[in-house]
Amino acid sequence: MRTITILSVSCLFAISLTAMEAPAAPQDAPVETGTTTEAPTAYYALVKDGKGTNINVRTAASVEGGYPFFQVKEGDLIHVLYERFGWARVRTDTPAFKNAFGYVIADSIDVEVLGSPDGVGTVKRRATFSAPHMMKDNNPSMSWEGLDPPLAVGTKLQLIKQIPSTNAGDPPKWQVRIPNTQEAWINAVWLRKATAEELAARMPKPTDAKDVDATPTAVTDASDETPAATTAAGDDTTTDTTNTTTEEVVAAETTDEETIEIPADVERAAKLAALDTSFRAILKERIESAELELLQQQFIQFARRDDVTDVERGTATSRAEVLALKIEVQDHLTRLREMRKRTLVDRENINATRVALDARAPYDMVGELNASIVFSGQGTMPMLFRLQDPSGGQTIAYIQPDDRFDIAAMTGLLVGVLGDSSYDGTLQLNVIKPRRIDLLGPREKYPPADEDEDAPTPETVAEGDAGDGDAE
Repeated sequence: MRTITILSVSCLFAISLTAMEAPAAPQDAPVETGTTTEAPTAYYALVKDGKGTNINVRTAASVEGGYPFFQVKEGDLIHVLYERFGWARVRTDTPAFKNAFGYVIADSIDVEVLGSPDGVGTVKRRATFSAPHMMKDNNPSMSWEGLDPPLAVGTKLQLIKQIPSTNAGDPPKWQVRIPNTQEAWINAVWLRKATAEELAARMPKPTDAKDVDATPTAVTDASDETPAATTAAGDDTTTDTTNTTTEEVVAAETTDEETIEIPADVERAAKLAALDTSFRAILKERIESAELELLQQQFIQFARRDDVTDVERGTATSRAEVLALKIEVQDHLTRLREMRKRTLVDRENINATRVALDARAPYDMVGELNASIVFSGQGTMPMLFRLQDPSGGQTIAYIQPDDRFDIAAMTGLLVGVLGDSSYDGTLQLNVIKPRRIDLLGPREKYPPADEDEDAPTPETVAEGDAGDGDAE
């Protein structure tokens, strides 16, 4: 055995940081409850007979709270992370999800290769994978639920097509294949545990039998040090190298024929120091885009090691608990953005519905539009327009000017008005705020003077009292 040199320790620091930043193979995620971590039981399941119908995969463990974004069929292999209240938390890393897709904001992706089906992009900042809303025809603007976990920096995505923005303030998006790291929910009543034979028959076959085990094994406990992990259909089956010992990494990288053995306490101290350095650096980043989950998992794995001291385990656990609180805040901020977006969509739908109803509704008032001599906007008097009865010239109401309508150009014409009418106690008259003004026809003539020579003309009738007196 050869004593480790200072140079080897420096290399160890660099290797630990690199291993922490590199994307690890998918593994079963523990359930965070407050500041403690539980290791749920994971397993592989098959979809039961849906009686001729496909089974919905939802964004949440509720029919009311989560909408369906994909469907699986009888016999599909499903990776179940854990069960809760009759619902199964599943991961999208089996061939059943090879045709699933979603939406990611375009400016969070660096496009490497453009063109379907070979389009490839890399996530350049922490992003949300928005699940398509099947009940809304997969409309991107109606698909507001983001799946967990958020997409980390460096995640590779298969690009399908770019979706231009349709609403004001809505950024363009990419439609992408679902990564094998996303998590969703299926009603547990439609699932049953797969046997070893069924699992081996439905798992993707590895491309090199020398590198991976030909017979995949179902994950039975997410607390194991090296759980089996698979990728989506078409990718190589990989094994989890997150817990590869530092001795093996150094031995693989060195060109010296003699193996360098590192004392366990030195290796642990170097690992914890590297993690703590990253912890202090990540606290200075914006919480919305910080890679909190990745670092938290590193601390959790370190604390679970059998050879760590109580002090080292306590340090790692406390760091993981702090990160858990920040992850909770991060998730709340993400959901708040999604709620704001959903509110904007609902507001646009309400406005569209109102416009459609206005188009079919009868007019609130119909009359001839004219300028007002009294309310002409001069001095302290407001600017209003008169709506007069076309048969006699009596004032029906006064209309407030609106920049959406060129009311001055409509004077002297018969119009139909839709709007909100109210009585102005200060002016002591009815005022209507128009939502819509339609031209109905040319100006209607008042009764000819030769039919009633004593009949008052519109120019001589005082506003507001026309028709109140008897002709002598």
